[in-house]
Amino acid sequence: MRSAAFALLLVGGIFILYGRVISYSFIHEDWDLVGYFANHSPGTVLAEMWSPFGKLLFRPVSQIYLYLLYVLFGLHAAGYHCAAILLHCATSLLVVNIMRSLASDTVVGWGIGFMYGFALSIHIETLTWCVGIYDVLGAFFFFLTIALFLKGSNFSLLVYALALFTKESCVVIPFALLLMRRAVNRTGIRKDLEDLLPFAVVLALFAALRMYVYSSMYLGGSGYAMSVAGGHVIRNLYSYGRWLIQSILPVLTVPGLFLLLILIALAAIAIFSPNERKPIGYTFLWVLVALSPVLFLTIRSSRYYASYALAPFLLLIVRAASMVTVRRFFFIPVLICIVCLEFLFSWNFLSDLAQGTAKADGFWFGSSENIVRKGELIRAFEAGMHRDFPTLPSGSILVFDSVSPSVLSSFRYSTAPRLWYHDSTITVYPRENLGHDSSGYYFYGSMQRLPEEKTIVLTFHNSRLIREER
Repeated sequence: MRSAAFALLLVGGIFILYGRVISYSFIHEDWDLVGYFANHSPGTVLAEMWSPFGKLLFRPVSQIYLYLLYVLFGLHAAGYHCAAILLHCATSLLVVNIMRSLASDTVVGWGIGFMYGFALSIHIETLTWCVGIYDVLGAFFFFLTIALFLKGSNFSLLVYALALFTKESCVVIPFALLLMRRAVNRTGIRKDLEDLLPFAVVLALFAALRMYVYSSMYLGGSGYAMSVAGGHVIRNLYSYGRWLIQSILPVLTVPGLFLLLILIALAAIAIFSPNERKPIGYTFLWVLVALSPVLFLTIRSSRYYASYALAPFLLLIVRAASMVTVRRFFFIPVLICIVCLEFLFSWNFLSDLAQGTAKADGFWFGSSENIVRKGELIRAFEAGMHRDFPTLPSGSILVFDSVSPSVLSSFRYSTAPRLWYHDSTITVYPRENLGHDSSGYYFYGSMQRLPEEKTIVLTFHNSRLIREER
């Protein structure tokens, strides 16, 4: 009964914290995907999803999931967002189950589950962005594999196979399982390796498939180019260490010295508490293993990449807190305070993101890439279009003045209006790409003119669309 109450509290807290995104529309690649679904037959869509050739990223399970959502909800993004939040709730409950088993402590399990679920700075981008399901669903399969393995279920191998075709970061699951086994030391190393042999076979087959496909592709110019040596590895280690700490308190500035002090504190606990030496050591390695798929990327880095390392990182923090407080009488109130502070700071931080005033350092916070702010703008933009222009003449040309190119790209220029109005003849141009004289608008360089009778010039100001009078 108590577990059911905690589960309801966790699920309710997650929906309260992230519920804002349910009202958001599609963003960026979301429009490309739903546009593709809308303009192709189911047979074409499914055949393309299952073809690994010519693709840098092969994620058919995630794409089939998104296509099923499209069949159910069409262009209503709220259904996609609700499904993603429900998946995040399920993942958080899996984290509770795993951590309770590893720590042999129900309080620790629930504490980490709440901290994982409320880590807004790590999860908000993937929950705002519908194609973020690659990581939301990937994390679900990641922790479901672990939970089933810990229970001795053979289904864990099947879920691992699904995870590999959901997000590439899941390749590290067998190594994480080995480190968890060693941390609790319940079996010998020989037994551990025997149990993980089927996972190694599945991983080898997956690696062979991907290497065969990659052999005909050049990866150096992509955002996923990797190198095992270089300053980018240290930079990524620092960035992910800082972002993991900020997952608890997103407004916290984390200098390098603070990271060093945390490492020293964990080392001191391991040295002076022999019983904690092995659990802390193997859990720390689990964090590094979970980050390894992204540590060597030379260009890309994002907070949400840390979602697979977040649970073991939080286990380290909670272990350290339990050692510092010594008595359980003090530990439980400290853990409750941490969870409550995390929720409150995350709630406040999300409000700042929505208003475009977030101050945290990071990959997209406070910049033009603030995807939460874009979600707010696109929601207002779409509502304004439907309110002020319930219909548009065929072949309409929308010219947006004083609208940021990053906002226009967020609904893929012409893609979203064409889907909104079910009219493939609508086109969108930013005002800065056009010249204007007494005869109307024209393209710079070519002097090709836009037909005046079909051109609608709009300004987006204070969440309102204003039509320019001619």
